[in-house]
Amino acid sequence: MNTGPIGGPDRFGPQEKNYLTPPPQLGASLERLQDPQVHQALLPIIQMQQKNAAMLMQMMQILSTLMGNQEAVQATSAETQTGNFEHHSDVLDGSEAHLAAGELGQRLAQAAENNALMVNTPGLALGEVSKVLREFGFRLGNHTGCFQLVSDMRASPLVQEVQLPRSELVHLPAGVIVVWDKAPGLQSGHVSIALGDGREASSLVCEQMQFNANHWAFYPKCK
Repeated sequence: MNTGPIGGPDRFGPQEKNYLTPPPQLGASLERLQDPQVHQALLPIIQMQQKNAAMLMQMMQILSTLMGNQEAVQATSAETQTGNFEHHSDVLDGSEAHLAAGELGQRLAQAAENNALMVNTPGLALGEVSKVLREFGFRLGNHTGCFQLVSDMRASPLVQEVQLPRSELVHLPAGVIVVWDKAPGLQSGHVSIALGDGREASSLVCEQMQFNANHWAFYPKCK
């Protein structure tokens, strides 16, 4: 079985981990957002901002698709073709396995959605998703690109790497973490958490993104 990411070479192998101290808790802000009166008062503003942000993300996706022919994708990842990167044998074939949302996945998706609704700003996926993941005990390095999270996810006992084609990402259960490689128009890659209904949460909530780039999916393990 091919254990690398679909669509291209695997750039990630064993490496020294550089962990950061988790940031302050999200609890107080999330509790305030969940207050029915506060949520009702903010709902019209949130809906308008979410619609505008979703339109911007769709435009970015179209631009990435138009620019991202196969030669360009290979050029942006040229360093992966010359380095010695290990392929992982411990990857679950998601097309043959039944993936259902467990307790951890449900809680992760809910926290990610609440946080994304508060932030509701495109372009901040790395920081916002990392903030939520740290709240759930993920140990993450000090990264500058979303694609660099792959090594952290592979080292985490909380998730299982799953191999899925892009067309199946809209059917992901709640809590699955999707990491995208860098590509033309997507210089830092992208990261999001599936909400279980065809949407994703990053620094905003929108339909599950589809880019012309390598991707990795990580399924929260059931406790």
